Amino acid sequence: MAPLSAIPWLEELAATPPSDQQPNEAPVADGAAAPQVTATPLDPAAQGGVGLLPQATSGLPPDLWSRSQADQIARAFDALPDVLPLPLADLRLRLLLAEASAPAGAAGDAFLLTRTSVLTRLGALPQAQALLDQASPLTPAVFARAADVALLTGESDAACGALSGQPHLSDDLGLRVFCLARGQDWSAAALTLQSASVIGALDDRSTTLLAQFLEPDLADDGPPPVGDGEVSPLDFRLYEAIGAPLSTADLPRPFAAADLSPNMGWKAQLDAAERLAATGAIEPNQLLGLYTQRIPAASGGVWDRAEAIQRLDRALATRDPGAIGTALPRAEGAMAAVGLDAAFARMFAPRLTGSLPLAAAPAAVRARVLLLSPDYERAADLADAPGFAAAVALGDTDAAVAATPLEAAIAPAFGLDIPQSDLQSLAAEGELGLAILTAMRRISEAREGDISGLGGALGFLRSVGLEDTARQSALSLLLDGT
Repeated sequence: MAPLSAIPWLEELAATPPSDQQPNEAPVADGAAAPQVTATPLDPAAQGGVGLLPQATSGLPPDLWSRSQADQIARAFDALPDVLPLPLADLRLRLLLAEASAPAGAAGDAFLLTRTSVLTRLGALPQAQALLDQASPLTPAVFARAADVALLTGESDAACGALSGQPHLSDDLGLRVFCLARGQDWSAAALTLQSASVIGALDDRSTTLLAQFLEPDLADDGPPPVGDGEVSPLDFRLYEAIGAPLSTADLPRPFAAADLSPNMGWKAQLDAAERLAATGAIEPNQLLGLYTQRIPAASGGVWDRAEAIQRLDRALATRDPGAIGTALPRAEGAMAAVGLDAAFARMFAPRLTGSLPLAAAPAAVRARVLLLSPDYERAADLADAPGFAAAVALGDTDAAVAATPLEAAIAPAFGLDIPQSDLQSLAAEGELGLAILTAMRRISEAREGDISGLGGALGFLRSVGLEDTARQSALSLLLDGT
């Protein structure tokens, strides 16, 4: 797995040049006497608000959460479906990674754990690990989360090293056995497992898995254990270590990240990348890179999508309007069928701009792709763009005619007078983060047919400066299934 610094937005932060502004202090000391230093303990609640995106990058204020209750924020995140329209998925990541004060009533690292719990559930493991790395001092709760993430990503050495140096961080004897064995201290690992078995500290499945991990001959003599209940990240790695890896297709989304390893088969990587792209956990271009990695050797499902993407990629390389006109609708339809049309738009929109002449049907598909991409404003000038969608893309629906109930619900949000709702009042009371999450939930509910709060939610996002998210979210709703 690539190091955390290889995450694109972290590279961008690292590449940001230092400010020219100088601190307000004298360039030299006034004398040779040692300065007086005042030491104050770090507020244990402060690390709950650590983040990776400073205000200049996230566009979100530092008091985003500070006036809300911690349990309210946790429930608001949990109320959002894992799979959101991609513009909302992007906003969720910004909220989770932004530097901001912890909410009221968040003790210690509780808010950090809330945020990394959501990131982990979405499969955004590098982001979760990078956020956990900001925590100091390391607490048992933070270590437990970091160890799970490290096991899921296959980067357990750092977690085991931390446990070796600070044994108080965990009383998980299964993890201790695993780490002792990873450190080549087999006798200590065996003794710890024996002690854990005697006191009943481990369930039968974990005990058998660890025994087979320590003694490979035991794994050869019998089948791997089958147990009830959830598979833990440690169980997952132990099954892999004894030569009986589990299919991630039957496991929660975070386990899919393990299949992104280049050691896995191409189909496993593709399936995992599609699951993770659906939540915004990986960039669409990472999925594109996997689609075009090699020639599909079979047909059906993900193979057909890979073949369609490759055919379009080749057609765009030749700039042949006929080939593009054939390949574009097929590829876009294949991706839309699995809910990845917005990801598809981000892959190909930059290559579909310009004056490439296309027949009517593929030209309409091109307009849809551009409207679903960050280049949506360019699509508004295309003759093939739907009229109301074009008006939304330009952020002005005053002259547009709403022909459906959905369009009628969206129209007021992009009119001259932004409709007011309870969300503005919530933000005015200092609960901006909670108001944004509530707006996101109402927009997502419109996908299920409840459009009662849609106009107010979109208008609220515009009123707090999230214009781009509001337009792209509305376009996503308008173009869903078209």
